Order: sequence, then C-alpha cells, then structure tokens
Amino acid sequence: MNIFQSLLMYLVWFLSTYFVVLFMLLVLKYRKSIFESKQTKLMRLPMVSIVIPAYNEEKSIKDTITSLKTLDYPKKKLEIIIINDGSKDRTAERINFLKNELDFTFINNTVNLGKAYCLNLGIKKSKGEFVVCMDADTRVKHDVIKKTLEHFDAEDVAAVTVGIDVNPQNFLQRITQIEYAIGISLSLAILSRLNTAHVTPGPFTIFRKSALEKIGGFDEKNITEDMEIAYRLHKSQYKIKCCLSSKVYTDVPKDLKTLYRQRKRWYTGALQTIVKHKDVLFNTELGIFGFFIPYTFSLILLGVLLFVFSTLLSIYNSLKNLSFYRLTGFNFLSHIEFNLDPLSIFSVYSLLILFSFSMTILMTFIGLRVLNKKIRKSFSGFFGFAYLFILYQVFWISSIYSFVFKRRIQWK
Repeated sequence: MNIFQSLLMYLVWFLSTYFVVLFMLLVLKYRKSIFESKQTKLMRLPMVSIVIPAYNEEKSIKDTITSLKTLDYPKKKLEIIIINDGSKDRTAERINFLKNELDFTFINNTVNLGKAYCLNLGIKKSKGEFVVCMDADTRVKHDVIKKTLEHFDAEDVAAVTVGIDVNPQNFLQRITQIEYAIGISLSLAILSRLNTAHVTPGPFTIFRKSALEKIGGFDEKNITEDMEIAYRLHKSQYKIKCCLSSKVYTDVPKDLKTLYRQRKRWYTGALQTIVKHKDVLFNTELGIFGFFIPYTFSLILLGVLLFVFSTLLSIYNSLKNLSFYRLTGFNFLSHIEFNLDPLSIFSVYSLLILFSFSMTILMTFIGLRVLNKKIRKSFSGFFGFAYLFILYQVFWISSIYSFVFKRRIQWK
C-alpha cells in the first residue's frame, strides 16, 4: 500500500472512530432526557408568526397548509405568512385557492429572489414575538408550537429545532429517513446540550424574533441560510436548543439525481459558511463549537482526499495489472492463488473498513433504539445508511468543485 494512502487511512480512521465512539457515549448519557418535555404550562401564550417560502411546491403546499389547521394554538395568537418565490408551476394558484381553508397572508413574488430573501421579507412583516421558519413541503404535529416554546426558558435561547421525520416511499427514502433521524434530529439533540448545534434546519425551526433582528436576519447570499445563521447566533452568544418531544414530517428526494442536487447545495453552502466565518475556528470564546467545526470539516476533507487518492491508485493498479495480463493472453486464472489464512485474505485496510462499517451500524442501532424507532420497519434503510457515506464523498467532490469555481446553485 502507498505510504501516503496508509497515513491518510489511519488518520481518517482515527478521527472517524473517535467521533462515532464519542457520539455513542453522549447518546447513552443523554438517552433518558432527549425527549424531555418541560411539562410546565406556559405562563403566557405569545404571538407566533409562521413564515413559509415556496418555490415550485404545487404538489406539497396543500398538505403543508392542511397540517397548519391542526395546530393546537389560539388562532388570535397565530399568524401565517406564505411567500411564493416566483414559482414556475401552479404554486401561486394553489395557495390562492387554499385561502378559503385557512386565514393567512399571501405574498406573491413574480420573480425568484431566493429563500433567504423571502424569509427576511416574512420576518419583517411578521407581528410575532417568535417566528417559525418552515419549508413548504413540511407537515407539522399539532403540539409543535407549544412544545418548542417551552424551551425558550432564558433570554439567550434564540432558536429551537425539532425532530424531523420522513414518510418513505422507496429504498432511497428509507435510507434518508435513517439519516434524518440520526444525522439531524438525534445529533442536534446531543449537540444542543453541548451548545454546539451548527444548523437550524429549514423544515422547521422557531426563532426569537428579537435575536433575528439583532443579527440582521438571514444571509441572502448564502444558499444554506439555515446553517449560516446558526454560526452568527453562536458568535452573538445565543443558544440553539432542540426539542424532540415533537416533530415535523418533510419530503425528501425520491431519486439519486434529486438527492445529488440537494446535497450539492447543502455542502457548497457549508463551504461558503466556513469561509465566511473562519473566525469561529478554534475560537475559545465559542466553547466546544469553536473546535467542533474545524474537527468535522477536517474529517470531511481528509475523507474526500483519501477517497480520491484511493480511487486514482486503484485505477492505476488496474491498468498496470491489465498490462500484465495482456502479456499472458489475458489468462486471468494463471495468477489466482488460494490461501485460507485470514491474515492473508484480509489486509489491514480491509479490517479497518470492516471495523468502521460495524461501528456505523452499531451507532445507528443505538440511535434508533434511543429514538424508539422500530428497526424492522426500516430494515433495508438501516443497512443502506452505512453505504450512504460512499455517496457523501461524491457529493462533497462535486460541491468543492462548485465552490472553487463559483458555480451558481439555486436554493431549490
């Protein structure tokens, strides 16, 4: 094995194993409290505004609006603002039609101005003390407003996220359901206890409006505004909490092409954010957050480098072997040796990959058990989730290319 590849492999293996083991220990430590509800009646019910930007959501907007009708919150204390962002389909027509079913304010932008612009516009026009920023392909549970408001128990709490679930229709969506459960919902619940939550997910996050106004709202130039704003909240000494006692359901990509586009936007936006906020790196004033960010990005970039180098080396070795077999008239059986010694069959490289795969499966198993999710119902997604890490490398390579060469990426 190439010495550079070996060094990369051991480094990536160590960093990833450390992360997985630490995550599992934290999950076990907080397993009894992640669903904890304050169980206290709100002393008052503040005005809450829900802002929903929509772009080409004619298929999902009705279900979103219908779910809002079930909210267990006084109508006089609830304001809904829906903004059509220059959709090319019949989104605006559908929204207008649904005004008979629910009282809401409708803003119809004739041109596409971006999700962050729409959110800022809605926040500016809102009257609520708290503002929910919500995607147009998301359905809420009836108790989500009251449950999240309970977590604003201090003035420095600026945002509260919730659990995000999926109703899967195919194999890819079953994998994504596991990813959202472990990689978003559970991870944010754990990170929030360390004051290290790095994103306020777009499907549903409720903000203290005064905090949004203080930091200047969302960055309209960033394509992952929900991540970028989390960095600024931390830099302004605000906290982001997570409430898993309620959740929302969101739509996810049905095919690899759509998933690729989604992740390309996510990861390119993440690179934009880290470059813009490089001052958070190793910033001791931000606590663990200042070290968590460089750690995760180092692991990601080293993993991509290992993937690229290993792929190129494999191609080179394959061509070299092909050249050798050409001399034997492509007699592939001439060089096959049978060896039952397991130490010979499995290289150190193979054993480390097997170990990492096993640790990922174990982490996923523990996470799903803590979340009270039945593994049998998503058995294929459970095992498929580990293989998703291979696709991550492809997504990151494409995102790095887009970021370096400043390719334009739409928000939807």
